[in-house]
Amino acid sequence: MLLIHSPDFFTKSGIGGFSYPPAAAAVLSVFYLTPNPLAAFLAAMMLCILGAGFLFRRILLRSGLSAGAAIMAVLFFGFSYPLMLTVQQGNCEWIVCLILAAGLASFLGSRPALAAILLGLGAAIKLYPIILLGLFLHRRQYRWVVTGLGMFVLFTVASLWWESGSISLSWAGTISGISGLNSSYVRHSMFFWDHSLFEFFKGAVAFAHPAKYTSQKSERVYILAMAVIGTVLFFARIRKMPTLNQIFALVTASILLPPMSMDYTIIQLFLPCALLILSAIRSAQSGLGPSSKGTHAALLTLGFLFAPLTELTVYGHTLSNTLRTLGLVTLFVISIRYPMEFAEQLEPSQSDAITEARLAA
Repeated sequence: MLLIHSPDFFTKSGIGGFSYPPAAAAVLSVFYLTPNPLAAFLAAMMLCILGAGFLFRRILLRSGLSAGAAIMAVLFFGFSYPLMLTVQQGNCEWIVCLILAAGLASFLGSRPALAAILLGLGAAIKLYPIILLGLFLHRRQYRWVVTGLGMFVLFTVASLWWESGSISLSWAGTISGISGLNSSYVRHSMFFWDHSLFEFFKGAVAFAHPAKYTSQKSERVYILAMAVIGTVLFFARIRKMPTLNQIFALVTASILLPPMSMDYTIIQLFLPCALLILSAIRSAQSGLGPSSKGTHAALLTLGFLFAPLTELTVYGHTLSNTLRTLGLVTLFVISIRYPMEFAEQLEPSQSDAITEARLAA
């Protein structure tokens, strides 16, 4: 990072080049403006985590939950395996989570322009969150889809320039990095924390034929197939579901479908889970009846995904990532099969707690 904005930013060591989407480098470079970048990064991460926990506890208390229950709900997130892994690795996924949560909160708070900008920025850092622009698509809010895509392109191009001072040089370095990553890992390695659907199929192939590896051609076929299947599912089913179901389906898809997706990406489900908890509380207190079957099934699945799993190993291959893949598939099926109770049926003025949750999440 000390070489940011110079041609020397890209090196020939390791996998050759910077492999993340360029906006990730631009965001991380902000911490290098401080005397101690690592300390600044860790301090910012802990402040965001503690701040989010404090705000969520306050929202739960205002929703009528007891102090003890509110603390337990906060600890449910605070001691979850994906968050602990993020802290342990010092990964920047928490930044993506913060940006996307703010974008979804803006969408739910009827601020589509801000939501599109934030979702575009999140996609520039992580790429696959671009799927979340589907929330605008089915509502025929095409200008916000265009805005989100425009922000994605703008942030990407600006970051390419910021990386090395040359857009063409940075683009070549990024492509080289991604290609190197595919050659070195995706084709020949079983990631210890990878829960992508592609890893599931790659694991199945490796289990049946240990001597064979998944080729890059198979990866391209997989991406194309997922794009087609996802598009069909979106227009045939997802867009017809309640808003919370749509959020769950699209967020789950964004962390399940990439060819490589580590366990810390599961923290992207924190905001949908928090909204589901608030919805269940609201349903219980309103006297409208128990929460839906979808709510119960989704919460149970989320509990499974947030928990540390025993590292079961078969023929040298850990099964924990495969179990999480199955958990994510289950959550996706729940989101497109069972409607979930959601407090957005009320106007914001009728539910201060829900409004605050959307703004603070």
